[in-house]
Amino acid sequence: MAKRPDHLPAGEEPIEGGFTLTRMLLLFTLLPTICIGIAVLIVAGLTVKSTITERIENTLHVSNMQMNDYCHDWYIEEGEEAFTKEEGKEYDYVDEFVDAGLYMTVFIGDTRCMTSITDSTGARIEGTTASDEVIAACLEGGEEYTSDNVVIDGERYLVNYLPMYDDSDNIVGMTFTGMKYTTVSNGVFRTVLQMSVIAGIVAVIFIILCVLFAMKVRRPFREINETLRQFAGGNISGEINVRSTVTENKQMIRCLEVMQENFRKTIGDVKGGADSLSGGVVDVERLSSDSSESAEQISAAVDDLANGATSMAQNVQDLNTEVIQMGEKVEEINDNLNLLVENAENMEEVNAEAARSMEGVLESSRTTTDAVKSINNQIIVTNDSINRINEAIELIISVASQTKLLSLNASIEAARAGEAGKGFAVVADSISDLSEQSNESATTIRGIAEEILQNSNESVELAGRIQEIIDGEQEAVRSTQEKFDQLHQAISRSIENIRLIETTTGELNDIKLELTSNVTDLSAISEENAASNEEVAASVATIVNSVDEIANRMKDMNDMSGDLEDSVSYFK
Repeated sequence: MAKRPDHLPAGEEPIEGGFTLTRMLLLFTLLPTICIGIAVLIVAGLTVKSTITERIENTLHVSNMQMNDYCHDWYIEEGEEAFTKEEGKEYDYVDEFVDAGLYMTVFIGDTRCMTSITDSTGARIEGTTASDEVIAACLEGGEEYTSDNVVIDGERYLVNYLPMYDDSDNIVGMTFTGMKYTTVSNGVFRTVLQMSVIAGIVAVIFIILCVLFAMKVRRPFREINETLRQFAGGNISGEINVRSTVTENKQMIRCLEVMQENFRKTIGDVKGGADSLSGGVVDVERLSSDSSESAEQISAAVDDLANGATSMAQNVQDLNTEVIQMGEKVEEINDNLNLLVENAENMEEVNAEAARSMEGVLESSRTTTDAVKSINNQIIVTNDSINRINEAIELIISVASQTKLLSLNASIEAARAGEAGKGFAVVADSISDLSEQSNESATTIRGIAEEILQNSNESVELAGRIQEIIDGEQEAVRSTQEKFDQLHQAISRSIENIRLIETTTGELNDIKLELTSNVTDLSAISEENAASNEEVAASVATIVNSVDEIANRMKDMNDMSGDLEDSVSYFK
């Protein structure tokens, strides 16, 4: 019999590439984490912006309250001349907080008289008037006015206005405290940047941990796979040094160790039996050769008398021995089948555990899908809010256009009034400037809103692509789960077939017992027939036939021993 090859047959070579266990673990742990991290950063950025803005508004309020009290006392002592005189104004107090980013202004009426705000040339912006909203709130309504979108000399400010009173509780002006919006945005940017760096460091650490975990989980599977490949190639001599902390892996490793031990025992027994058989054959051949020379001298005289009975007795005895050996082999097969059933049931339990794990992965993927949908819906709501902002901007632009038209009419009327209308003409020019500034600011805000809307639409598109990817991953997980179900069914069918073989082996054992009994009876009959012959003739015939039969049997057994050695030589 030819030896089997030391490598796997064609079609059973190791499969390379594909979707490995490591890639699957990394994908289903890192992708949800990254998505959640991005969402948390966005929410945290908005929260930080709101918190910083609120804190700055409180600072402006407190600073303006202090300045209002100071200016009130100053007004009581020196009157409005202290703020409106051309020379000798004391700017120490309003300039004191410039380095801290706070700008202060004193209004007498609606006109800026003293301020720390300067234009591009370094000149203080004084002599201009407050906006209609501020005048209506502070000078006319006597209320505090706060805003985060007041533009002064082309610069956006967060502002706080408070009305200023005289001794008679009459409103004589206002105090202003403001901070440039760029200061706020820079603070928000720095905070978000710090959070992003921290999140990035945490993400890197988490990725490293995920990779280490995936490698730790993958290593036992690769070692188990390599051990099985060695078994398939006939090498069962190596030690199984696979270690794992996963319960299912431990069960698989235990099954491998038991299977290897059974293989070693069975192959070792077969090889030992073949060696013993080969040695016995050599001895028997030598003895049969010596006996044959003596028996041939007397076999011719007694051959006709003793040949029949002796041959039958010998054949029956040999048949009885072979039947007993066959029964022993049947019992060994039955024991191996019981062990095979136990291993198959263990594999079925491991497969069930893996199927439940895949179900958990599928549930996690569904949760991720719901989170992405929620983010997508939130972005759509943001788009609607931006559209409403655009509508409000259009309204502001319309009001600014009408205001400019009214200021033009007012200028015409002031020109008609002559000298008496000059003051009204100044107010009309200021209103015209303010309407142009409002129009420009509204246009700028609309451009920013359109850019935000475009970015939001891109986020919606990106969320859609992420949704498609997650849907594809869910489909792959479901497909893998179906494969586990098919594997479970195949293992169940294998167990049924093994049990059927076990039943058949039991029936063979019963047949063996019955056949042994019949052969025993037949042996007794043949012995009685042989005893009726003469003692010498029977002895000679027995010797002759035994020697010939032994020689023939030894030749067959020698061939069987060689075939047996060739059969087990595949295993190492």
